[in-house]
Amino acid sequence: MKQEPEPTEIVTSEYGASNDSGHLGHVTIVPAVLLSIVRQTVLSQPGVVRLSSRNIARRAGSGKTRSASAKGLRIEIAQDHSVGVDVYLVVSGQTNMRELAETLQSEITRALQTMVDMTAREVNVHIDAVDLGSSGAQETATEPRTHRR
Repeated sequence: MKQEPEPTEIVTSEYGASNDSGHLGHVTIVPAVLLSIVRQTVLSQPGVVRLSSRNIARRAGSGKTRSASAKGLRIEIAQDHSVGVDVYLVVSGQTNMRELAETLQSEITRALQTMVDMTAREVNVHIDAVDLGSSGAQETATEPRTHRR
């Protein structure tokens, strides 16, 4: 009897040599792993000060998608295993924000493809605030601007 994955698990694909039943098993990756991959990718980029402290409301998953969120991050996984990503962050005032957003889109897409063989459906970068330097001053955006891929 095949055991179905828990609701928080994502079956990414079936791997392995065939056995009597036709396959060896399946691989599951929980959404927290995807959040971790995205978090590490974002924080490794020069110009990113930190993820926003904004609590991202978890969207109610429909029958066709699953979602997970953490401070500054939200992911949504579709039935076809493509991933939608929203990143909310604070950036350095000395960085080109458009270039940083495009780099993050590219690097998050690459990390998901390389590490878990999942395709990024969209990567939305939301710059919530700008860190103006050593004084600790921070300017917060009054109207969110989103650069969509």
